[in-house]
Amino acid sequence: MRIGNIAGSLFLFVQFLQVSSWCNRTADYLPWMKYNGALYAGFFSNSEIPYDGWESNCKRYGGSLTTAKTAEENAFLKSISSNWRLNYIIGLRYVGVTWMWNDDTPAIYTNWALDAEFRWGHNCTEVVVKSAVWYPINCSSIIASACKCVIAVECNSSNPCSNPFAECTDGTCQCRSGYTLSGTNCTAVVGSPCDATNGCSSPYADCTNGTCQCRLGYTQNGTICKAAVGSTCDATNGCSSSYADCTSKTCQCRAGYIQNGTLCKADLNSSCTTSIECSDQYAECKVPTSGTNGTCQCKNKYSVFGGICKADLNSSCDTNIGCRDHNAECKARTSGANNTCQCKNKYSVVGGICKA
Repeated sequence: MRIGNIAGSLFLFVQFLQVSSWCNRTADYLPWMKYNGALYAGFFSNSEIPYDGWESNCKRYGGSLTTAKTAEENAFLKSISSNWRLNYIIGLRYVGVTWMWNDDTPAIYTNWALDAEFRWGHNCTEVVVKSAVWYPINCSSIIASACKCVIAVECNSSNPCSNPFAECTDGTCQCRSGYTLSGTNCTAVVGSPCDATNGCSSPYADCTNGTCQCRLGYTQNGTICKAAVGSTCDATNGCSSSYADCTSKTCQCRAGYIQNGTLCKADLNSSCTTSIECSDQYAECKVPTSGTNGTCQCKNKYSVFGGICKADLNSSCDTNIGCRDHNAECKARTSGANNTCQCKNKYSVVGGICKA
């Protein structure tokens, strides 16, 4: 297997090349391009290499697969790849329920192609040369990549790191746990201390009282802020409700669910996991004995009438319209217990219904 510089002007055997572990010295060996405190270069192979193999190749140069965390960084990649022969992968993968960069931060900016298909197993990201739009691809069939090395800032006991959220590790300044590198700056993830200069890594968080906190309308989920129903969202960060989708840049309840405050609650016969997810107060989440997914169904002693659950005779109720029998009303019991549906005056129970 051979790995070479993607521009074609230089071809080398990576496994025989001796390079320094510091990124700022690799420019002596390859035509790296500098941008915002980092060096970038592209590589290709004469055979398919999985994602982890390409990541290992980048680590030989003291770096990793490149990020494209901003429109500006993606535009820079577009400019340097204009003469590359092959599309290439970057360090963005679908992990769990979201797209994550290889430094364990969620993707905020994205540049997916309009016709991108998000299919099962296509968990890596390919960038198209010249246009720099992204497509999800299989992580095992890759023949080109782009590496990024952040230029090391040397440090020691007498020359400490100037950034308050960086620490001196192995002779170079690196962001502390709870911070992510943005250009040459360490920005705080949600829940970490921050200041007005460094700011927060999430676009939906603010530095409040010295800590990155999700804005009103957003909920903390790990190190990111997810949008509540009705709030602005993007495809990467997504919605806090399991039953909402980011549609037209706003979190909206799916079909079969209705908005209840900042949540989406299930209509009758819609999927659920717990009874609290049902929109009808007289419904519960019933799971079949042969399955794991439940649906919202009327509780015992309640029946569907007009699309909602109404109380049978002698069942608890709140108002007259909550009684299934139109000749019944919601009456208080003499004992002071919950109201129940009982036949109106001059009506009696006959065959389970109220008759005059």
